[in-house]
Formats: sequence, structure tokens, C-alpha cells
Amino acid sequence: MGGGSADAAAALVACNILWKTGLDTNTLVKIGGSLGSDVPFQVNGMMALGTERGLCLSPIECTTKSWYWVLGILHHGLLTRDVYGMLDSDAAADKSEVCDPSDLIRWGHEKPQNLSHLLRNDLQNAAVSLLPELKIGLDAGSRADALASLITGSGSTCIFLARDHEHAQALAGVLAEEKTFRKVLAVTGPVGGVEVICISVRQPST
Repeated sequence: MGGGSADAAAALVACNILWKTGLDTNTLVKIGGSLGSDVPFQVNGMMALGTERGLCLSPIECTTKSWYWVLGILHHGLLTRDVYGMLDSDAAADKSEVCDPSDLIRWGHEKPQNLSHLLRNDLQNAAVSLLPELKIGLDAGSRADALASLITGSGSTCIFLARDHEHAQALAGVLAEEKTFRKVLAVTGPVGGVEVICISVRQPST
């Protein structure tokens, strides 16, 4: 998740190790914020409340061990600038409702079925208008009994919330039959930030 932001976070952490700069996580997060709004979260991972364009992160304590999701990746993608452009040009878009931070904090402690109604992506209508296949995918998830169906980021991937591991596997099996998706994955969260794994390669003997 995170697309280019995840790649940028990985490159940032890797360069810190490669160049032996010794920068701490807080400094990497600050640098990451200059690269993109999603990069600081990708460096830290887990669960956090993001404010100020997502650059200021407040960790959310999580007592719920895992959340189960299914990703449906479409055959075609969208350019983020096009989606934001559509959002800005939509005079009818409702931008007045603001999410209550206390609702977000509940995600670390309550069951998914109690919180699924709180999920929202303000870019969804704009993305669907540019890529109607997204609505086909979202409707498929709703028919397959997903707790919630929405897009991730600015589109090209649909995400579906499941009750538990078994529900996620069943949901993934149903959605894998949909021609709308080129790939369907069952995943869990939250997960940690970027990790660099060093692998030593043995040179062949001559």
C-alpha cells in the first residue's frame, strides 16, 4: 500500500543504512514529509492519526491483534493529479463533514463490524467518475458480504474489510472470480514500517 510513497520510504531508510548517516526515525519522518504526505506513515507503519496533510503522526495504541482485508487490484490505474483535479472541479462534492479523531482511535480496540460504517474516502466519487470499473469492483465486494467496500488512496485498488481470517479467505475466493480485478490478495494489518533485510550472496567457487 502507498505506491510511490512506500517506495520513497524504503529508499530513504535504505540510504540511511547504506550511507551510514545515523539519522533517527524522527528525522527520517521529517525528511519523508518533504517527499510526500504519505511517506512519514510508511516509515513508521502500525496505526497512527495523521494531521497537517498527514505529516504529523500520533501513534494509536492497538489492542486488536489483526485486521483482515482483501485487496482487489484493477487492470487499469489512475493518476493522482487527475483524481484531485476531478475532486476540485466537483462543486457538488461534500467537503464539510470532518472525521472525529476519537472515532479513529477506536480502531485500535474494537471489532471491525462495530466500526466499518466509519470508513470513508473523500476521493472515491471522483475516482469512480474517472474509472467506472471501480464501482463494479466495489459493488462486487458488497454482494460478497464485505463489511465495507471502498477504494484505497486515489484509486485503482479496492479494499474490503472482513470479519476474520476465514471471512477474508472466503471473500478473496469470491472476488478472484471477478474479471474486474487482475489480482486479489488477502492481507492483514496493522504492520510495521519499512524494514531492510540484508542478504549475503555467496560467490560461486571457481
